[in-house]
Amino acid sequence: MVTTILTKQSAVLDRWIPTLQQLPAVEIIWLEGSLATNRANPGSDIDIRFGIADSAYQQLWETDRRPLLAGLGEYLLLQNTFVRALTADGLIVEAWAHKTSELNTLALYEWKILFNRMPVGEPTFHKLPELSPAETWSDDEPLTPELVQRKTYFLLQLMATTTAPFYSDERHSARFQLDDMRTELVKLMYRRIGIYFAKRYKHFSEILPREWLNDLARTHTCANADPFDVTAMAAAYVEMFAVFGQHLQALSDQAGGGFEPKWYWRLYEQVANELKQLPVTDEYGQ
Repeated sequence: MVTTILTKQSAVLDRWIPTLQQLPAVEIIWLEGSLATNRANPGSDIDIRFGIADSAYQQLWETDRRPLLAGLGEYLLLQNTFVRALTADGLIVEAWAHKTSELNTLALYEWKILFNRMPVGEPTFHKLPELSPAETWSDDEPLTPELVQRKTYFLLQLMATTTAPFYSDERHSARFQLDDMRTELVKLMYRRIGIYFAKRYKHFSEILPREWLNDLARTHTCANADPFDVTAMAAAYVEMFAVFGQHLQALSDQAGGGFEPKWYWRLYEQVANELKQLPVTDEYGQ
């Protein structure tokens, strides 16, 4: 059913599926997501779907789901609109159910049937076409010059106050801001692609171009540097603001304006020079 490296997923399914098969109203069980293809790895969650007889759907899915979930063993329900559960094995399980009368109307990207007592040839799922990430998870917020301007002003404010924690020897604060800004940079990259944040955050290599991943790499402190080393953090800040400027300009080009290149790059040069000349004190805390 699953490859040998998927030990936890296999253990959950091997104990769960037989209990589901004992429910006559459960007429079909299938997987979606990475477990339905060859993309799964030991950290993958389980996306499972049920086809339930129309006459039992309300009782089993809308009223009392405990019989469906009994085979999971010990679990913590994280979401109840649909099922999102944390198992004692440390896995996330996401489940959804459909009436069997509606199965032939479903359009899916991928599926793998685990159990089926429906007539031969049923159901006839419709295969969805392959779409780009932006088409699949599009960001509904309009891309406007005003949006770019807000992001630009936010960065200008951050950049103008970047050196303050260093002069106060508040290295934890400086480190916090550096790491937090990387999240803002990823949000900016998502906006450039047109995907809402942070869909597919576990699969950056599938949605972000390689050169953008290289840009992200530039914003980290150098290898083997102490996390609170002033020189290393200052160098990472310089790279961070350079990368931000490049991506803000590109987003502005997409939106038809909003970036302030004169103000941004002038301030960048000022702050970069100041960061490079920061006094280096003794090891933090001494």
